[in-house]
Amino acid sequence: MRALTETMTDVARDQRADRDDDRRRARSCFGCGEQAMPNDGVDAYTKHAANCIRLAQETNDTDSKLSLLDMARAWLALADQGERNRDIETAMTGLASVVGQA
Repeated sequence: MRALTETMTDVARDQRADRDDDRRRARSCFGCGEQAMPNDGVDAYTKHAANCIRLAQETNDTDSKLSLLDMARAWLALADQGERNRDIETAMTGLASVVGQA
């Protein structure tokens, strides 16, 4: 009975250590410490989303996996908004040049 209790304790400790490792990786989602800022552009947002998805695939902790996938969704939403903003800026620039020529 004592051996079973010790084995269960060892398993629980190993699972906690794995979870802690997964959470540390999730907190440092970008690996190299870089952070995207609003002016970094669509490519940076997409890159960060891909990194979050990769880390989610590597983790065994369900909570960490869900958090990483939520972060990936947020990065993809920023990328989508960035593309829309870029399209609007392009259209406004074109409109301004046409109006300026009139």
